[in-house]
Amino acid sequence: MLRRVLSLPSSCRGCRAWSLLLAVALVLGLGLGLPVASHARNGQRSASSIAWTEARLVADVEAAFERARLDQKPVFLYWGAAWCPPCAQLQTTVFNRRDFVELSRRFVAVHIDGDAPGAQRLGAQFRVRGYPSVVLFSPQGEELTRLPGEVDATLYMDTLRMVLGGSATRAATRPAQRVLDDALAGRSLPVHEWRQLARYDWSEGEQRLVPDGQRARTLLRLARSCPAHLKVSQTRFLLKAAAASAPPGRPGALDEEGRFAAGAALTRMLGDPSQARDLMDLVTHDVQPVLAALTRDGTPGRVQLQRVWDQAAARLVADDGLSRSERLGAWQVRVELARMGRLPGDASLPPTLLGELQNHVDQWVRDSADAQERQSVVPAAAHLLAEAGRVAQAQQLLKAQLGQVVAPHFLMGQLASLARRRGDMADALQWSRLAWEQARGPAARLQWGVSHIGTLVDAAGDDAVGIESAAGVLLTELAGSPDAFHERNVRALERLAQRLRGWADQHPDGAGVLARLAVRLTPLCRQQPAGGGARLQCEALMRSGA
Repeated sequence: MLRRVLSLPSSCRGCRAWSLLLAVALVLGLGLGLPVASHARNGQRSASSIAWTEARLVADVEAAFERARLDQKPVFLYWGAAWCPPCAQLQTTVFNRRDFVELSRRFVAVHIDGDAPGAQRLGAQFRVRGYPSVVLFSPQGEELTRLPGEVDATLYMDTLRMVLGGSATRAATRPAQRVLDDALAGRSLPVHEWRQLARYDWSEGEQRLVPDGQRARTLLRLARSCPAHLKVSQTRFLLKAAAASAPPGRPGALDEEGRFAAGAALTRMLGDPSQARDLMDLVTHDVQPVLAALTRDGTPGRVQLQRVWDQAAARLVADDGLSRSERLGAWQVRVELARMGRLPGDASLPPTLLGELQNHVDQWVRDSADAQERQSVVPAAAHLLAEAGRVAQAQQLLKAQLGQVVAPHFLMGQLASLARRRGDMADALQWSRLAWEQARGPAARLQWGVSHIGTLVDAAGDDAVGIESAAGVLLTELAGSPDAFHERNVRALERLAQRLRGWADQHPDGAGVLARLAVRLTPLCRQQPAGGGARLQCEALMRSGA
């Protein structure tokens, strides 16, 4: 399925928005971020384990890179979290493959659990944000590539082998930045380096090769420079450029020639079952931005593209060579397309399509092999049911699966989201509180705690004592965190400050609450190095009144 992470909190999917869980992201302020692929067939599964280095401290990472330099092996860095559905999919569909386990002997595998104490500091060091992220480094620490996630397992493995190169002990591919610089300078590149760039993770907020405002034009330049016989790479560049340029009229939007080329490439790809299967990440991702960049609502061109796009997605839904999560990703496209042009709030689908969706959801949830796979399948299935107007069935599914997944608090967050959707704020508050109570790990507890305070403000804004108490618990827990002002943690705190300031403006006791919370924040600020970024961020929160 798609690698779309709820980047807990702010960036989804500026980071890599997992569109199947957009409703949860909006309520929880989440944002996942991952690479995922198709399920390994029985003959490919392996009971063997990967020799992961579990990195919790800077010293752990430094030791891993030192080993990589000595052995002349690249470093495969995986950043994830136990609760993250796309991470669960990555683990059950890629990391358990026999060929991946064998390939792992050619690199030093490093795992950073984003919910481990100190992990967010490491995340900042490697510029990873959404869960999961996968980055391949040379033994010298240069970034070779950020592996894309919106691909099936075969393409994922092919991309990894390509980057590792032919040698069993040395990566042959140059760092991505140098390859890109040469491509933009008009220098000749070998075929595998064009493919390296085409398969790079160009998601907004994840890549760092070019600023986001230059992404669309850069990708269009690559498409025009790419050799004509590399049609697949050209198609990737063109459609990624289209997605980055939406909506029309924004800075960096495609010119008329670029729109025509991207539209032609999209039509060819969607109409060719073999190519659409090979490029399934493009079929199941960025539907609305690409359509917005290339066509106008209600025009014959838009209608035609919607029709052939739905046909391509339907073929993927029926492809039993894909994982259940990937097929749910194709269903997401079908639901999005069916709802386009409807009035806001109209979630109705044609009865035949709705019945087919319900049957697939029932079957795929029932057939999910274990708690890890259900952590990926169940949230996506519930979200699809809700988007199709079957909110009661979505709630029933989530409640039934609470004891059957790795991290039930994620499902509780979805239940809170669905309760808000129904306008039942009391129920939303109950599920939100339970999700926070069940969350494990400092980053997760902070993020779900901030979400709960937001629900508390909306559902019980007069309860100043309860709001102050919940915020106080968060700050107390944060005092023991070594990376309170790094990556996702600091963004969660910024969201908290914003919500509390807005609430305080409307509540007679708000100013006093904020003043007392600012006092509680002072010792935490003093724990940060003087003059450093973390100290400045903390003090800025205090000045803003949080």
